[in-house]
Amino acid sequence: MVRRPSGLLTPSWASNLIAPDGLEGIRLPGTDKKGNKHLPATGRAGYVEAPPVMQGTSNQIAGLFPFMTSTSKSPLGAPMGTHFFHMSPVFLDFMTLFLAGGASSPSLILFGLQGRGKSSFFLRMLMGMLAAGYLVVIPGDLKGEYSKFMRHIGGKAFEVGGDKGCVNPLDAGPLEGAVHSIKDDKIRNAMLAEMRSRRHRTVRALVELVLARPLSADAGEPGILSEAIDHAVAGHGRFALLGHVENRIANPTPEMIESASCHDAADFLRLTKGLRNGLKDLIHSPEFGGTFSQPTSEDMPVGVNCSFDISAVDLSEERYRAALQIVTWNYAQSVTSSVMSLKEAGLYPEVHYIMGFDELWQNFQVDPRVAVNMLEGLIRINRTKGIGQALITHGTGDLDLPDPALTAKAKQFVARSSMRVYGGIPYDEIDSLEKVQKFTNKERELLGAWAADSGSGSVPLGRGKFLAKFGDDPGIPINMGPLTTLEKFLHNTNENFDGAKNALAGHH
Repeated sequence: MVRRPSGLLTPSWASNLIAPDGLEGIRLPGTDKKGNKHLPATGRAGYVEAPPVMQGTSNQIAGLFPFMTSTSKSPLGAPMGTHFFHMSPVFLDFMTLFLAGGASSPSLILFGLQGRGKSSFFLRMLMGMLAAGYLVVIPGDLKGEYSKFMRHIGGKAFEVGGDKGCVNPLDAGPLEGAVHSIKDDKIRNAMLAEMRSRRHRTVRALVELVLARPLSADAGEPGILSEAIDHAVAGHGRFALLGHVENRIANPTPEMIESASCHDAADFLRLTKGLRNGLKDLIHSPEFGGTFSQPTSEDMPVGVNCSFDISAVDLSEERYRAALQIVTWNYAQSVTSSVMSLKEAGLYPEVHYIMGFDELWQNFQVDPRVAVNMLEGLIRINRTKGIGQALITHGTGDLDLPDPALTAKAKQFVARSSMRVYGGIPYDEIDSLEKVQKFTNKERELLGAWAADSGSGSVPLGRGKFLAKFGDDPGIPINMGPLTTLEKFLHNTNENFDGAKNALAGHH
């Protein structure tokens, strides 16, 4: 007979599993001594209930070996799901990690193929961070997928583009006047210089996007545009418009003509024809619907969670969508950065902002050079000001750009992000990341498997599965588990297919 152990399992009990008289002495469950009669309340279990799970230190539970497993770190951050292998809860977010001293910057880069749940992963993280008191801003929301979320939490979802609202690329936000009132010269002058630089960078990016080429330094285009922007702002303040900039170039002063090394006004106008055409397109072209030529329709409120929904613009209007992303990115950062400067000057309470730059692929697809340079500038300011940021796109292949130099720059976004989260990634893309991110063999296997489609109509294997990495150390594989009812309500990116899904389900 098998003897039952008394007390905790110990290695010495293992020798008593076999009776002294050998295998013949073992009674099989559900049989009598002869092995051919079922006994009451015995037999095969059709369902085995999961055993209770308890937590303790290795010193306390050492006697339970081998029925124990290691767990993740102590809870710190948003509850994201469970560990893919040992099912212990995983708590994770880049802001809490940074404030606790576990990261050099509050930054995240998140990759996930379509249908794998990257937006749901980010939304869950946002909900945890909101509960911790952080403020969230999502500029350039291509699909409008954060609008319902923002309204649910009492935030603001701006609708811009198409027949909706306008955003002025020269607008530094509602706090520009407050920045002028900062008494500390160093803080005030630094913020005003940042505002000026952002105006120039935004307008230049828009013009280059329209012209599909960089401004010509040989023709003096960058300097001429900068002078015109400064003149417009000096004359009209926060209400300077692109029309004022174009008018300044179309009616040059003798100083502008001389600075451009031109003989006369006619020579200057010939030189600046391309630049003026780019501005005219932004102002008058039906393609942009007057979105960038008018004052900002509604100020971004301070201290309020908000998003900029640009889904009113048709998917086919790629240039327009990319331009809207650029303008809303910069406008939102101008406001959040102003708040941080006012806080530094003691004029605003302690606050922590998070900016989410989703669907980066759109800008990378339209004009990779403009997109990379623009993001580089935004990231630099966010790091300086302590503004949390999340960069989100489909796959690491989005960073493989036509120009090798741009590709190297784009992949530095990975290296500069303290937290990197990967959904399924095809094996060839894993290889292309090797210079900026190391993966263990097991991680490579997981990511490659999660990238594959099921092929049978079932849910993709990698849906809700993510690998969180911090540098090159082994990462944390996360299983989000099922979405909650609230998560499904707030973030259904396939809402347009619900009717078809229900109809299909009715046939089975």
